[in-house]
Amino acid sequence: MSVADRVGRLHDYSYDEIEVPIELLKTGNNTFFTTSNTEHHGIGVLGPGIALKVAYADRPQSIPAGDALIFADVLGPGWQQGAITRTEADLQSIEHSFQGIHSIAIEGDPLVWQIAFERTEPLGLGEHSTLHLALHPQDVDTSKTTRLSLHLDRQSVSLLARERSAGGIDLGVNEWQVVDIPLREFDLRFPYVESLAISGRFNGQIFVDDIRLAHSPSSTFVAENARAPVPDFPRLLPSYPNPFNVQTTLRFVLGQEKLIELIIYDILGQYLRTVASGHFSAGSHQINWDGRDGRGRALTSGIYFYQLESHNRLETHKMVLLKWASIQRSASRWKTI
Repeated sequence: MSVADRVGRLHDYSYDEIEVPIELLKTGNNTFFTTSNTEHHGIGVLGPGIALKVAYADRPQSIPAGDALIFADVLGPGWQQGAITRTEADLQSIEHSFQGIHSIAIEGDPLVWQIAFERTEPLGLGEHSTLHLALHPQDVDTSKTTRLSLHLDRQSVSLLARERSAGGIDLGVNEWQVVDIPLREFDLRFPYVESLAISGRFNGQIFVDDIRLAHSPSSTFVAENARAPVPDFPRLLPSYPNPFNVQTTLRFVLGQEKLIELIIYDILGQYLRTVASGHFSAGSHQINWDGRDGRGRALTSGIYFYQLESHNRLETHKMVLLKWASIQRSASRWKTI
């Protein structure tokens, strides 16, 4: 039987294999006496010298040798987006990035919001001891009540510096801030994790990047405009939102200053509009498009393409314009049927 030998915040975090005579086990909860006072094996403490042992079935787990990536430019292996509550989140934001090109952009809300990520299979903790992540607040209203928390398998800790004895972030600082949370703070019941979530309560925006389980913590610091090198070649990124109703943002990244054209075409390949043309500096760029052609005429619902051209290099992505009137007409037809 495998059980955790920690029973609370005051105990060390580790896992032991304990031999229990099979004839002593019965259906349901099993209570055993131990020889020590409180340094015993179990998950719940019933009293001095008594521990409630809770067994868990063996689960398929993957235990990476190095740091276990949860998000670094993209979601890490075995992770997928879960529920998003009372917020909007863009997992391909290029407005700010700590490592690589993308970060997670989260819109704040005066009520409690949450974005969750889930494992396709349990992730074994192995020797990992720290949860590392970088956060970049943006114009957060700190004059009102604010909250920012991190959750592992529904076990929560605060990310705010004012609520932590060490580390944490300051929502009033519009810069990248790195935080390392010891896993022992989460009171995890099992030697694996199946979900991670970030929740908060504030007006403003926050960007999140470089989320990973690490073997040892790095120093907590504030790093302004920390970025990894951008690619040498032009890169066209997915538009956001897509599908869109009123406006969408077209995004691209340049490794060096280049002469570019960003052009909109319809599904037949007919030219509609040039939304950007000229010399652009190295780095990330975004252009808003309002769903109109070069003459200012509103386009109908349908599939459109946007193409980035630079020095004979072409890259094209698809987007969908979905007008609200079209949605209403479709809904009306369904009601009639």
